[in-house]
Amino acid sequence: MERHGMLREGQRVAVAVSGGKDSVSLLHALWRLRERLGVELVGVTIDLGIRGYSEEYVGVAVENFEKLGVPYRVVRLADCGFTIDSATRLRRPVCSVCGTVKRYLLNRVARELGAHVVATGHTLDDFLSVLLQAYIRGDLGLLSKHKPYLPLADGLVARAKPLAETPESDTLAYARILGLRFTERKCPYSRKAVSADYKAALTSWRGGTRA
Repeated sequence: MERHGMLREGQRVAVAVSGGKDSVSLLHALWRLRERLGVELVGVTIDLGIRGYSEEYVGVAVENFEKLGVPYRVVRLADCGFTIDSATRLRRPVCSVCGTVKRYLLNRVARELGAHVVATGHTLDDFLSVLLQAYIRGDLGLLSKHKPYLPLADGLVARAKPLAETPESDTLAYARILGLRFTERKCPYSRKAVSADYKAALTSWRGGTRA
């Protein structure tokens, strides 16, 4: 975090938590470091309206916020007039719609909460899979903006990925050693995600991100 200048003393950090091992580990790690870093934490979780799934991960996220005493906000996509379940009727890939919606809502809520930066639980595995995807597709735009830290620009709150150099295996070990509560259920739509294919490719090459 220090090398990329992600967090600065006096900042309010909106931590996006999905209830999975990565974001829960990030929340607890930042909570342990908050005084040393001199930052204030607020939690954000988005209820995407995925039947049989959203209820679980939102509950896990809220449980972690309350356990640590971190103020939080739950944003319900249904309040915006639709859900990810209903988005399946659109012609666009569900995961693409979901990603766009989450980025918009996180930025909006962070601004409403007076946050200076949004911190997400993207790991080294996530980071490299996007780089691989952009390289294969020749997407120079994505390559140029895919960084561990993006400063405030064009009305967008700064975005930080403190775990961008941390393998998923480490976040899993961290969560289990500390006995953190997280959900191991995968989003029912994730099997359609293109990113999953790139992650699988990375894992198969030289044993994954550990190599």
